[in-house]
Amino acid sequence: YPVVTGLFMWVAKQPAQNVVEYMRWTVLLLAPFAAASAWMLGKLTRSRAFIWAAAPALILYSAYNWDLLPVAMCVGAVYAWSRGRSST
Repeated sequence: YPVVTGLFMWVAKQPAQNVVEYMRWTVLLLAPFAAASAWMLGKLTRSRAFIWAAAPALILYSAYNWDLLPVAMCVGAVYAWSRGRSST
């Protein structure tokens, strides 16, 4: 996933003029991945998903860490598998 992460970082950099704007774009672009992960976890685990969605670390990492991309993909794969939509 480093190539996809690098591409994501490059896309977030394009409209930014400085570091602060880059961080704003990063947060804005990562938010849908966090929301999708929370939604899928909610479908998979019901109320236990709040443990992940309400974690203070999620707020910090949404602006600091691009690992939300592969996390969302992994949760999406488990969600698809649970619904019988896996590729294998």
